Amino acid sequence: MSTLKPEIIEILNFRQLAEITMFPPLHNNTDAIFKILQRIKKGNYIDTLTYMSNFNIYAKQKNLTTLMNTEVKYSLLDSILRQLSSDFSWFTKITWKNWFQNQLVLLLPNVNQTLLNYLPTAIDCDSFQALVKGMDNIYEKLSDTSKEDVYNYLKKYGQANSSGLLCDAQNSTLWVINNLGRYISLATYEELVNLNRNFNGFEVLDFLNIQQIAEMTVFTQLHNVSANMSLIFTKLKESPSKDLERYILLFNNFAQQRGLITLKNATVRDAMLGAILNLLSPELIYFNYSDWKEWFQSRLTLFLPSMNKTFLKLLPFNITCEAYQSM
Repeated sequence: MSTLKPEIIEILNFRQLAEITMFPPLHNNTDAIFKILQRIKKGNYIDTLTYMSNFNIYAKQKNLTTLMNTEVKYSLLDSILRQLSSDFSWFTKITWKNWFQNQLVLLLPNVNQTLLNYLPTAIDCDSFQALVKGMDNIYEKLSDTSKEDVYNYLKKYGQANSSGLLCDAQNSTLWVINNLGRYISLATYEELVNLNRNFNGFEVLDFLNIQQIAEMTVFTQLHNVSANMSLIFTKLKESPSKDLERYILLFNNFAQQRGLITLKNATVRDAMLGAILNLLSPELIYFNYSDWKEWFQSRLTLFLPSMNKTFLKLLPFNITCEAYQSM
């Protein structure tokens, strides 16, 4: 069975084609798989569905969670998506769900920009969200490049709509879950706002990474200062200590990009400096000269105009003269 004659393939039905695809000697046999794919191309939608349904049945029977080499899996996914593309126009939510949450699960980790081009952008929200769920299910199996490709497709879907927005939802949490899933990590905060005019990042802090939170802080200037500030710095307090440092560096970068040389809103500035120093204070006793210089001559520059007696009490006295002078 390591070789397949074309005349044999022509007389097999699509269930049998799926079965022989599962034979170990064919797993890495690109020539044999190519012959099977040529036969699939001659079939109709029902033939393709029959093939993939049985493909998954036989894979489950053999306890195969990953199949074949990358080239073979890619060729299979390419052929199936190409074959389905002429039928996408009549797909319903149920059909999209069946294909992207069931039938294609073993092959989808090989998706890339080229294959995503087979997918339409002119589909209704229910269908799109069924597709998103399927893509979210395989998120951890994708390469970083493939994750970017999927996110770009999701973004393109929103931009292709007349409104330029992704599908609406009752709140930002549901919007993220239904329209982006874990691919939200690939977005900038500005992109999220452009895809949903009602997007509220403070509702979905658990979904946002440090870079997005820093950009959001600059972007929104913390409209509701006390509540929003508390949410951000509670999250930073629960995060690794390095996240505070990264947050401040990113905040400064985004502020510079937007031309902010001062924080004119004193309420925002006061609240941020207080929150930063409270998180930083346990670490200050371990600071060396370079640390003091970096924080007080660079990282905290935008916030230091808010320094007052209360905040100064958070600074230690037992530091070296060099550290004191750099501060």
